[in-house]
Amino acid sequence: MAFDPIPDPATLIDAVFRIERQLALLDDQLDAARVAASSTDGAVTATASGTPRLVALTITPAALAAADAAENLGPLANAVRDVANQALGPAQDASAITTGNVASGLSLQGICAPSAALPNIAGFAEAAAALTAEVPLVDQRVAARLFQGQVGPVTAVVNGHFEVTRVVIAGFPADADTLAEQALQAINWPSRRCREWSIKPFMTRSRTPWPLLTSASTRAAHSSSKTGSSS
Repeated sequence: MAFDPIPDPATLIDAVFRIERQLALLDDQLDAARVAASSTDGAVTATASGTPRLVALTITPAALAAADAAENLGPLANAVRDVANQALGPAQDASAITTGNVASGLSLQGICAPSAALPNIAGFAEAAAALTAEVPLVDQRVAARLFQGQVGPVTAVVNGHFEVTRVVIAGFPADADTLAEQALQAINWPSRRCREWSIKPFMTRSRTPWPLLTSASTRAAHSSSKTGSSS
């Protein structure tokens, strides 16, 4: 079988820059997206961007007062964790769809494009199959990776799929607004570390992380088996 010659990398520079510009626009689009969530009693609310990160978190004074009276911050920590995930999860799912739509239009000068035939280059199909076979294992490793952040009395743990697996509030803060800001920062800090870790393998200026380049259904499957709890 005759194979096509390997393209000169110099001829791909313009296409690579064009893809990077498209991905930069995608980053801005994802960062501007918003998904809101709230606990059933309205005591905790959260808003997430599509990057994903929390852009707002509120805790009512009544919720903190009730935890103070009961001398038990566990239920409030649980609510913060759950509501954060209710905002971050759908935000990431929506971002995965948006990312997939954008990716479907990307083309490396016709050599390699989503949903197109594989390039007729020696060894390309075999390499693509080997990499595709690795995706489930890589996805498992991503989900198992944990990142921790602590701000004031709040400690949060986030996994590689940007799921908040644990929130701990150690000690009673001065007020609900302070606690909400500390919780937001404690969750966003490990989320930011997760993003930095997930984009290291990619030689691109895009900030779109690996979990958003996998399917929303794959991420949802891991959500159903996530571990960890707040205390």
